[in-house]
Amino acid sequence: HDLNGLAVAKTHNLNLTIILHNNDGGGIFEYLPQKGTKHFDYLFSTSQGLDYSGAAKLYGCGYTKISSPNELSSVLANVSQETGVHIIEIPTNREYSRELHKKYTKVSVDMEALL
Repeated sequence: HDLNGLAVAKTHNLNLTIILHNNDGGGIFEYLPQKGTKHFDYLFSTSQGLDYSGAAKLYGCGYTKISSPNELSSVLANVSQETGVHIIEIPTNREYSRELHKKYTKVSVDMEALL
């Protein structure tokens, strides 16, 4: 969410893998109660159509865009063997993401058991 973090990671020689869940911008607004109202998409969705490989190149990061969830494990295994900053972009569908969020936030968790 802040490209300056890529600059800091590079200048401090960090080993970092970033998984970019790309819903084309504005996806967080899918959770608002206004979802489905007139002009919602125009006012809140803010589709960006950005190519994040350019940001990776600008900051000297490794970059991989996956097209299937099945690719994630092998890409993670590969970048874990390398040093530096790596961006793994996963294009997602806003509506599907919202449905998954609803599903998994309904799961009951025993917080005491986690401590």
